[in-house]
Amino acid sequence: MANEKKKLRASIRDLTGTLSEDYFRKSDAGIFENLSRMPEYRNARTIFVYWSMDREADTHAIINDALASGKTVTLPVCCAGGVMGARAIDSPEDLVPGMLGIPAPRDGLRDVERDEIDLILVPAVAFDDEGRRLGRGGGYYDRYLNGYGGVTVGLAREKLLCPAVPTETHDMRVQFVVTEERVIKAP
Repeated sequence: MANEKKKLRASIRDLTGTLSEDYFRKSDAGIFENLSRMPEYRNARTIFVYWSMDREADTHAIINDALASGKTVTLPVCCAGGVMGARAIDSPEDLVPGMLGIPAPRDGLRDVERDEIDLILVPAVAFDDEGRRLGRGGGYYDRYLNGYGGVTVGLAREKLLCPAVPTETHDMRVQFVVTEERVIKAP
């Protein structure tokens, strides 16, 4: 299974490299539009969102929209040993380099318990239309999502959706996958 996942990560990385800047811009705009129309997003009071990097679907516009809408916006704080928590920000300026250089909320901000979060945007290298996801391999989100009772959403580019993502028993699915073309409710 580890070899299948490694091959899929490489395949997605290669495919991503073939896509145009114009496609990324249009895809980001469509993903934002489709997410912002979802009642699950509109009605969420507290969201947990990652800071997108490289070619991930853009979350910066989502963060700004959620803050402007008066939502409590939390981002992950990762620690050694695969432990992750949520911390609220008031603006993107509250972010500092965290583990592996990924922007994370600075110390001194309010920690938010998982059961206070209404909606989690879950990152992944790849998704399929059944909500299966391939993460980067650290297991942070799989552990964090295990037992979570709120809404989970994956953001994916339509051209990067996979027919089937290989999973193991510990791999957590998302309830919705949002692309620039559609909102997919996972079975």
